[in-house]
Amino acid sequence: MRAFCEVAPEPFPHLQTIVNELSPIRAPMPNMLQHTQVDMAYNDVGFLICDLSRLLSSSIDRQLRPFHITFAQWRALSLAYMHEDEGVSQKFLAEALRIGKVALGGLIDRLEQNGYVSRRANPSDRRINYITLTPRGKALLRRVPDVRKFANSAIMQGVQQARQRQLLLTLNSLKASLENAHR
Repeated sequence: MRAFCEVAPEPFPHLQTIVNELSPIRAPMPNMLQHTQVDMAYNDVGFLICDLSRLLSSSIDRQLRPFHITFAQWRALSLAYMHEDEGVSQKFLAEALRIGKVALGGLIDRLEQNGYVSRRANPSDRRINYITLTPRGKALLRRVPDVRKFANSAIMQGVQQARQRQLLLTLNSLKASLENAHR
């Protein structure tokens, strides 16, 4: 397996020459693949956010393990709880969880097999299924600690209140920018 810090051949050598010629300081542009993993992790916002997301998800999965559910399953159960009266459509769940329909189908299958949710077809359009919590699913959510509180306290531990507010503003701004760019 190739390490990130190894030098890979430049995919477009002519582009390197053009950039070097246009550079106001006339210094050769370093090959971006020469950076170490540490440089990437601390200097690239996208990599850092993805890494934080992965670490946080793993930490939450460990907290949920005694309840035999994953973070994704907990999120689906929580969304079903929020739409308890009418149920939540599988399409909405897939979009909210940012997973494909097939992956969501498997997730719902497992929750249904464990007796946490039930599927109900829309009477006017049988292609649409609504997911509702069963009494067992509601009981599970009452037993599971507040995962959001755990996540927030774990990730914000040692960060001053003012910096936490600024971070939330910045992250919401980044999210809005990306959402607007994809419309």
